[in-house]
Amino acid sequence: MIPSFILACAAGLVVSLVAMVVLRPVAVALDLVDRPGGRKTHHGNVPIVGGLAMLLGIVVGVALLPADSAPSSLFTAACSLLVLLGLLDDRFDLSAHSRLIAHVAIIGAVAVGSRTLVTTIGNPFGTGDILFSGFWAYLATFFFVVGAVNAFNMLDGMDGLAGALAVVALGAFAWVGINEQRLDIVGLSFLVSGAVIGFLLFNLPARFNRNFRCFMGDGGSTLLGFVLAYLGVSISQQSNAVVLPVSVLWFAAMPVYELLWTIIRRTSRGRSPLSADREHMHHLLLDAGFGVRAAFIVLVSIGVLLASIGLALHFYAVAEWINFTVFIVCGIGVLSFMCRAPSFLARLPASMRRIAGARISGYVPQPVEQSDGAV
Repeated sequence: MIPSFILACAAGLVVSLVAMVVLRPVAVALDLVDRPGGRKTHHGNVPIVGGLAMLLGIVVGVALLPADSAPSSLFTAACSLLVLLGLLDDRFDLSAHSRLIAHVAIIGAVAVGSRTLVTTIGNPFGTGDILFSGFWAYLATFFFVVGAVNAFNMLDGMDGLAGALAVVALGAFAWVGINEQRLDIVGLSFLVSGAVIGFLLFNLPARFNRNFRCFMGDGGSTLLGFVLAYLGVSISQQSNAVVLPVSVLWFAAMPVYELLWTIIRRTSRGRSPLSADREHMHHLLLDAGFGVRAAFIVLVSIGVLLASIGLALHFYAVAEWINFTVFIVCGIGVLSFMCRAPSFLARLPASMRRIAGARISGYVPQPVEQSDGAV
């Protein structure tokens, strides 16, 4: 079975990579590009084709999965509609209300058609399981999926960051799926990882791709958020659940922390959670003096560490309320580090500061803030 998953992963990677090459000139011809200006400080007009390329890789990869581990056609249709909506938004700047209505319809169709619902958030406070049913289960599912979509949309402000952290989460899902014999989770995690890696070759903060960079756009960040939300619900809910709901938070801890930090920060100032600012975690590191590459490595490394902690807590069957408490404490620690990054950097030896600095990183373009929330 594993060779089939590896084949699907390879196919997703190759198709995504080839699609990136083919779609770049098409995007330029259709004016589907991201232009610098305002908070967008990248250099030149950058094609926004990553979401569509990853979708094509996923569709081909799904066709190669064994029938008993492949997601339903409803899942593939939902991914396609979300990417199409994202492309329209990138090109024509759709209103928030129209996007919200479309998301409700697509997420609702998947929830009703596949019965993939959030029916519990477990026992995070040690007072008993918190359960949802009927209308409340659909409402909880909607908020969970929309939260995941917005979390990845907010991360998509530095080259490579959203894609790399998605691969981290997918790796954690695959690890649990292998150990718990959930081949559906393993197969989907493998093939989506391949599609994302194909895109990352055009998006990582590196020298080799400077002349052919592409962005994933709202279609790509929406796709990644939806896929991870689908995996999270599939692996933690209902009778076939194999992990606690809090474990899903660990696997995508950095997007979750980013989302919560953004909501708390903006609402405490009387602003909309979807309004723009320059206080995302990657902004804090860059403003502290980290180079783009160094900031990318720091954020992804923390994501790997947190996902590893979540896996360890799962496999050692730590009590759920302790698991959740540790998650909150780690989140406070991560945000404290981000806010105190200047003093942390100042304490480093001069040689290490030079390594972390922009001049040594060798990466000239600055990160691009594409949007602040998909809904």
